[in-house]
Amino acid sequence: MSRLLPGVRGAAASARVQTLLFVLLGVVALGCSSAPEDPAPQEPVSSSQSEALTTNLTAVDDSYIISTSTGNTTGNSPYIFIGSRGSGSTVFRTLLKFNLGGIPDGATVSSATLTLRAVTPTDMTTNNPTNPLIRVYPVSYSWSEATNKGQAPAGGGQANGEACVGSVGVTWLRRNCGSNTWPTAGGNYGSLIDSTTVTTAINTNFTWDVKSYVQSVVDGTTDNGLILRASAEATANVRLFEANGSSNPPKLTVVYKRGNGDSCTSDSQCTSNACVDVNGQDCATGGGGGCVCCNTGTCSGSCQSCRL
Repeated sequence: MSRLLPGVRGAAASARVQTLLFVLLGVVALGCSSAPEDPAPQEPVSSSQSEALTTNLTAVDDSYIISTSTGNTTGNSPYIFIGSRGSGSTVFRTLLKFNLGGIPDGATVSSATLTLRAVTPTDMTTNNPTNPLIRVYPVSYSWSEATNKGQAPAGGGQANGEACVGSVGVTWLRRNCGSNTWPTAGGNYGSLIDSTTVTTAINTNFTWDVKSYVQSVVDGTTDNGLILRASAEATANVRLFEANGSSNPPKLTVVYKRGNGDSCTSDSQCTSNACVDVNGQDCATGGGGGCVCCNTGTCSGSCQSCRL
């Protein structure tokens, strides 16, 4: 057998090494080419879609009624009054009305908060040191606000309103000026909704939980608004709050989820936690459009099909 010279032996070994490298690279390349591609990233759901729906409402009507001026009406006043002045000599109650028509039938109310902003002009704090427990109730009958009536607080902060003119305006004795007497003077109302102790702090928000009231209206109960009164009306405890037309009018904040068949953009907006497009796919990813809330119990033509 012939023997290779040292230089020839080195060249042959180098060739074998190169061949092995090419083979290894080919295997690696083949393995990489067979791996699946990364999926395209999905567009994230916006923060507004990931939350239940919230609506902030300002009172459409607000008026206070006065036990010592039973024929007078208020409205267009910068303040609303609640409580008693002079240890029960004059009692104030406030009525509020909000437009809840924007909340769809069948919605489930998660929370509803009534907010009033306290103010104390002139000597109200000095002469009324007792902190009243102010209660809120649903009004039992319809009433109206006379928006061209009312006086700014004067003479110690007490506003007496003005005598009724025409047929619009709520008073201590009547739901509307000149007609529709309250069955009970001072207004008729249903069961207690909530109560809050109001201190002498000024420029402060006080809140009441009125979820049960809003849910009942959404479910079909006739809405006559709310009435607020002090639990004790024989002690000096009157409190004033900003009214419509001020910087901080009475406000109602409602958080809710939509009922089946209502439009939606995400599961979290639906009572059923299912928001589907016209093809029955998840609205956030399906891309079919026309999304509505639905579930297996009420799935129909408007939902196309349910994904649950």
